[in-house]
Amino acid sequence: GDVDFSDGVVHARFQLSRQGKRVALKTKAAKRDIVLMEALGKLLRRRRLAEGYSTDSDFIFQSSTPRRPMTYKGLLKLFHEARDGAGLQDVTFHALRHTFASILIAQGRDVQFVSRQLGHTKTSTTWDTYVHLFDAQRHAKDARDQLEAEYGGMLGGTSDG
Repeated sequence: GDVDFSDGVVHARFQLSRQGKRVALKTKAAKRDIVLMEALGKLLRRRRLAEGYSTDSDFIFQSSTPRRPMTYKGLLKLFHEARDGAGLQDVTFHALRHTFASILIAQGRDVQFVSRQLGHTKTSTTWDTYVHLFDAQRHAKDARDQLEAEYGGMLGGTSDG
């Protein structure tokens, strides 16, 4: 029920301990709605319907015991199989988090939006971690255009390519 397929968000309201128990989130900021792209939503919906139980209170990734969440070890095993099958041996769950943040920044999302998506308590945490990406996104195109306009002619270039 925490995956809202119609609105395209995942409602982060609790986390699972490594023992598979629902526990409180680490911080108040961790309670958030995370954007879910439609294609991923479709895959998760298919996964949910493939499980023996698929009500709003059931987990999308279930263990062999009905209505119980997949264990951390079980989920990690599936992740490693998928990762290795794709030839991405060095990718971790945490790297996926960084990739998500990097994509949002490349799309032009502001630090506050990215911070909320990640569940950071302070936007300064997000800024300190990703300042190089925010700067690159904001300045790169303008710098290229201005360099071309002011100095491109010196190299035999033209302003129209």
